[in-house]
Amino acid sequence: MSVSCLIGTIAATSRVFWSFARDHGLPFWPTLSQVNSWTGVPVWAIGITSIISCLLALINIGSTAVYNAIISIAVSGLYSSYLMAASLLLYRRVGKGFKLPDHSALPALADTGAGEGQTLAWGPWHVPGVFGIINNTYACLYLALIWFFSFWPPTANPNVASMNFAVLITGCVFIFSVIYYLTWARQEYKGPVVENLSE
Repeated sequence: MSVSCLIGTIAATSRVFWSFARDHGLPFWPTLSQVNSWTGVPVWAIGITSIISCLLALINIGSTAVYNAIISIAVSGLYSSYLMAASLLLYRRVGKGFKLPDHSALPALADTGAGEGQTLAWGPWHVPGVFGIINNTYACLYLALIWFFSFWPPTANPNVASMNFAVLITGCVFIFSVIYYLTWARQEYKGPVVENLSE
């Protein structure tokens, strides 16, 4: 079971890693986005994600406090991404709204290059009306609560060894990401590459 989970995790993380590199969203993207012509897989992306995973697993040998911080960073990162999506969906529900999709054109994708007046289309399934707003509000409150508590230390009255430094590391990653985007990635990253599957 663990081997199956490991294969799925490596496949998913390397796919996301390769996608960001392909879209020029990572440093060293020309190398990281290469697909091996013989195997047809992104060897660099798989190798880098495998090495990072192995190095993170070794942290527990040296310090459980650092390992707990890494786990807290993973939890806060996941819930941050969910919270951003749920918040934007809630904002869109109570603001501009959505149009119903043309069922002949599903899956409906929003053309984000169309400018400010673009209307997003619902996908094939959604919770309509006020029930959707209640659902999104509950989701945002729950996610914010879990995100907040993911930065707390595992014990009361922590010392330096038992303190959860995830909030510090997350803040540093956020600051680095903003500086990286403003100084370099803003000129390189143009959004996701849209593949034309009809060709």
